[in-house]
Amino acid sequence: MLLILPYINGLNSVRQIALRADADPRLVRKAIAHLLYYGCVILLDLFSFAAIYAPTAEMPAFAQDEDMQRECARYVALPDSGLPGAGRGGERGPDAEIAGIRLVELFCSLKQGQSVKSWCVEHAEALEGVDVRRLITFGVIKGFVYRVHKYAVATSLLAAGGRKQRGERGKEPPLDAELAKYLDGTHCFDEICTELLISEKELVTRLKGCGEVQIIYR
Repeated sequence: MLLILPYINGLNSVRQIALRADADPRLVRKAIAHLLYYGCVILLDLFSFAAIYAPTAEMPAFAQDEDMQRECARYVALPDSGLPGAGRGGERGPDAEIAGIRLVELFCSLKQGQSVKSWCVEHAEALEGVDVRRLITFGVIKGFVYRVHKYAVATSLLAAGGRKQRGERGKEPPLDAELAKYLDGTHCFDEICTELLISEKELVTRLKGCGEVQIIYR
């Protein structure tokens, strides 16, 4: 347990924790399961600027809860940003109430089809002094923001399988055997990247070699 604690930082996946601690992944999963059971940790999706997030039906609760807004402002404020809790000694600036409104507007502006990276560019002025990763994480933890996952379906491989079952011949699509088993629409990009130890950029590159692939957001 003590071996893995330094690597539980909100950034490393369970597999990365096992690798960096040089520990058996099965034992690491078991240790984290214990921490999860006793409420010492929570499990979140890996944060990525290429990811997509959107508000849930719980968003109005945050918009009406000023205490939660102040908690969020303290959590996401960068040093010397002027946001509540960001000043020296935890002093709150005079714009404490405005900070809450700004945060509500930022969360409400998240939408399907737009990556965090694109969203940051669009709202650069409103995000000044805000830690984007902490902002998104806060919304996910509190339940009023959810991650829109991406799934890949290799339509060309499915079509080839259908032709094979019917005894028909046709040109077989290029095959990445290691990746192909994940292209049935039931494995999200996070899972694939974690299992194959690759980045999302590498995954997208490899998908281009698998023939026709449909990306589904849900």
